[in-house]
Amino acid sequence: MSLTFLSEGHVYKWEGYPVPSVSSILEHGGAKEVYDSPDSEFYMRRGTAVHVACEYFDQGILNIGKLDEMLVPYVNGWKMFREFTTFQPYDDAIERKLYHPIYQYAGTIDRVCLFEGVLTILDIKTGQPYPWHGQQLAAYELLVRHALGKPNRTVDPIKRMCVMLQGDNRFKIEPYNDDDDHAAWMASLTTRNWKEKHGLN
Repeated sequence: MSLTFLSEGHVYKWEGYPVPSVSSILEHGGAKEVYDSPDSEFYMRRGTAVHVACEYFDQGILNIGKLDEMLVPYVNGWKMFREFTTFQPYDDAIERKLYHPIYQYAGTIDRVCLFEGVLTILDIKTGQPYPWHGQQLAAYELLVRHALGKPNRTVDPIKRMCVMLQGDNRFKIEPYNDDDDHAAWMASLTTRNWKEKHGLN
């Protein structure tokens, strides 16, 4: 059994069949606003470029001298986070693509790591914090728990947080501790599936 990802169109496929992504579920479920403008396209491309640069940095293959100067302050912020916090990479969990066979959705987790000694799901953001980020991380937590065989949130606590990179050579940690994020995510997933069932997506 295998999960594939097509960057064009941002499409995940499980065993050759398309499955919804976390982002599309949040959009169709109504939690995440959809912006359709030239500016939103620019911010999306910039965010993707920052993610790739940080991934290369973590893999030790980033050539900072060839990096677009617009991206350098974002990477510097990520480097500071790596240097001045307790962040420790967890196995090969960099931009890890996962699928949940029960809930039938897929997503890409930026980092699974140890932070302050606790297993943590980390998402890199280049914009502002939004409430739906909590739902996004709750969805990722379900994916990680299934992959690691750690279904019990009481027995095996997992932290959720975003690292906000604002392009000023610094970082800000945004924790997400609201337990209601999990119920809200399931509500978004249910709403998306209901709309799909009735041809409303």
